[in-house]
Amino acid sequence: METIIKSVINDLKLIFRDNSLKVFLALPLITLPVIRYGIPYVLGQYEVLNDYISIILMFATMQGSVAFGFI
Repeated sequence: METIIKSVINDLKLIFRDNSLKVFLALPLITLPVIRYGIPYVLGQYEVLNDYISIILMFATMQGSVAFGFI
């Protein structure tokens, strides 16, 4: 258990040292308001995108796990 805690602390030090990794860590929290408020607005402006809503949601859902995998 002690080695896991040391590993987590070391990883967090590396994450907070690099600005791009901080963004990847916050990406799922950034994605939520974009999906909740941004997508309905854009779909209201451009009705042709209604056919692609499933692809847009799939892309947004995958970004959270890909970002954590990159970290």
